[in-house]
Amino acid sequence: MTSDAPLLTLSVSLIGTEPEIWRRLEVDGSMPLPRFHEVLQSAMGWTNSHLHSFADRNPFEARRGTLAIVARNWFDADSLDEGLEGFDEAEETVAGALGYGDGKLWYEYDFGDRWMHVITELSRRPRSAGDPEARVLGGLRRAPLEDCGGIGGWAEVLRVWADRHDIRTRAALDGKDEDVDGPAFRLAWIEGMTAFGEDFDPEDFDVDTANVDLRLWHPGTPGAVVATHRAGRWIADLDDWGRHDFGRALHRAGIDPFGQRLPAGLPTAGAGVVAPYQWLIRTCQEQEGLSLTPNGNLTEAGVARVLDELGWRDHDTVWRGGKRENTARIVAMLRESALGAGLVRKAGRILVATAAGRKEADRPGALWQRLADRVLPGRLAQDRVDVGMLDLLVTVVDPEAPQDDLLKAIARGMDMLGYAGPGGGPLEHFRFIRYVEQLYATRTVLETTVTEGGAGHALHRGWGSPERRALRLDFARAALQA
Repeated sequence: MTSDAPLLTLSVSLIGTEPEIWRRLEVDGSMPLPRFHEVLQSAMGWTNSHLHSFADRNPFEARRGTLAIVARNWFDADSLDEGLEGFDEAEETVAGALGYGDGKLWYEYDFGDRWMHVITELSRRPRSAGDPEARVLGGLRRAPLEDCGGIGGWAEVLRVWADRHDIRTRAALDGKDEDVDGPAFRLAWIEGMTAFGEDFDPEDFDVDTANVDLRLWHPGTPGAVVATHRAGRWIADLDDWGRHDFGRALHRAGIDPFGQRLPAGLPTAGAGVVAPYQWLIRTCQEQEGLSLTPNGNLTEAGVARVLDELGWRDHDTVWRGGKRENTARIVAMLRESALGAGLVRKAGRILVATAAGRKEADRPGALWQRLADRVLPGRLAQDRVDVGMLDLLVTVVDPEAPQDDLLKAIARGMDMLGYAGPGGGPLEHFRFIRYVEQLYATRTVLETTVTEGGAGHALHRGWGSPERRALRLDFARAALQA
């Protein structure tokens, strides 16, 4: 089955780049130019942060002679309202625009940096029912960084990046901050302008990531963000910039932004990681349960029982004998995490097992799944939801990163989402360590089971151990896809 619209094979070249940055696309010829603009943004890797226009001939070429032909330009409605002269791009299609230029079309992005693309029709064929409206077929090299200063600025970026090792060495030897014109500052700017969760590499271009990005437009429409898992639902509610940046980060981490909710299974470390919860549920099933103080904490006898029977006396968070929850924080975290997951509940001054807890106490896989499902409770304020999602996301994007780098990445993500610190200043990353109590408590309890020395000994000092990194990654993946 075919439609009347031709399927066009197009080449796209960014004029002036050396080595050349190019893409090859297939698009429905009946596609309106505003949608084609979105296709080009995703294919190239731009961020849709600036104005754009289309033209039927190269605006850079000098006009010669008294009868020079003026280019036909197409702009969006906002640009036309601002007084730019041309035609409304919404009233033209890709095939129609290419017809004016004899198979060529020029696309300018960012009227300051003036990134000029030449689009050439290579072939056309009837579009069949199974063909997508647009897809990226191939390409080489990433797009320049936004706001780098055009072709000349991009050349400078490449020069600084090629010299990055010497720049870092000199900066370390100098031991001082450099002014805004220095190479160390420019190198930091390059790294800061790179997309969330991505390492800067001028040679990098991935077709699959570009096609995922292409589908991230228009959430809620057929073929767009319709994921049933937590991560997909979260990015669907973000603005264009956030949805594309974090959607690409999910894809690079191996999580499909359009995927379905996945059963968590069991982590690499095995069923033993949920043993503290199994013990608590079974203990609370006993006739007497666990007694609570008037403020809802475990009594001194209850705290002692947890520490002794789970072997947590040497845990880092236990001090001054650990007689109460405020001097045995790991006990408080177990209780709070189990309550938040709906495994136990308060019945007056007693902690008892819930029906869900009793059902899942002997099913480690189901218990692990429930912990992942409930790690971000629905009652959380949006800022805490965003911190929690970024915490999980940065864990899967770069599981080998030091803790301080992960916290800085969370701060950067919150900045991208529009959050600011006191007085409008930058956010301090250390404030995020325990900002989402359920996530922090659950992860801490789980990690006690794989910490070197047993029972969470040296928990904080062993944050980067391979076993804990693997468990943290497994849990983040389970929670994102819950």
